Amino acid sequence: SFNLRPLQVVLPSRDDQDSPVIDIDLHLPLLCFTHAALLQVLSCLLQEQRIVFFSSDWARLTLVAESLLLYLQPLSWQQPYVPVLARGMLDFLMAPTAFLMGCHVNHFEEVAAETEDLILVNVDDGSIQASWSEALDLPDIPLSAAECFISRAESLQLQYDLEMCHLGAGTDVNTIRSQRRIWQRKLNSQVQNIALELVVNIFREVQDFLNHEHRVFNSEEFLRTREPEDQLFYGKVLETYIFHSFLRDRLNRKRDSFSRMEQMMRNHANRNRALTETPRRPPMSELSRSGYNRYTSRDRRLSKRLGVSLPHLDQPIIESVMLNSNKLLPVRIITPDSGRYQ
Repeated sequence: SFNLRPLQVVLPSRDDQDSPVIDIDLHLPLLCFTHAALLQVLSCLLQEQRIVFFSSDWARLTLVAESLLLYLQPLSWQQPYVPVLARGMLDFLMAPTAFLMGCHVNHFEEVAAETEDLILVNVDDGSIQASWSEALDLPDIPLSAAECFISRAESLQLQYDLEMCHLGAGTDVNTIRSQRRIWQRKLNSQVQNIALELVVNIFREVQDFLNHEHRVFNSEEFLRTREPEDQLFYGKVLETYIFHSFLRDRLNRKRDSFSRMEQMMRNHANRNRALTETPRRPPMSELSRSGYNRYTSRDRRLSKRLGVSLPHLDQPIIESVMLNSNKLLPVRIITPDSGRYQ
């Protein structure tokens, strides 16, 4: 931190050696897009499409683009990236390779009409479409991962004033800025956690199909084990440079935020499985259908003769027993209902 009187400037420290320093508001994309639209944009990034962002605010283009790339961490965008494209550089959008670029919304119609195979993202109104059609015909992120992301994102408090209104109005500028920094740092951490969980939910089973000895990934078997509706998405992602870079880190056993969360989630799943798979005594209905002998060993089973000799508890209690062949011995019996001797 340092002072530029009367301002005090505070730069955040690096949370992780492998993570970049973040000094932007990561929740801005959540304010610009619905959760479904945001997932569509992330899906396009993972599939390395030719993406163009549009906005009437130049600063907004850079902030949103930078935030979305940070959502993909530890995956790293490997293609050309120009968040602000000047009017004289629109020809760059004709490049045949994948890219991520941004330009002023005034050029939206021109770009959409003259360029094919582009994903057009209007940051100002949160819409996303293809240059060849108003509908976006690309595979979506797997449903289970998307639902988890949406449920977690809905719990975020994205409005600073609503979050901090209980503190009342302050008069010291530095105190107000400090409160804002603390709130933003906490929210950034939450957004990063949710985005990382999304990436882990998409790719956590990659580890099961790696051969570290020969440094190969069994992509065919991995695709075969995906849900049928998710196979097209994974088929496109597995061909990208962004995935190959990620795969190289997995083969090198890199310890990063992804591997730590993936291991934590795996341990949690194993604990839950151990709890649910504990052997239990079968219910009486199951015993009666399949037979008691199926669940007991031969040595521990009650013999048929012994089972027949058990007393019938509904029969009246005999008040005398045979002592010898010609003598009866009277006994005292406690009636269970009264608790008195007879």
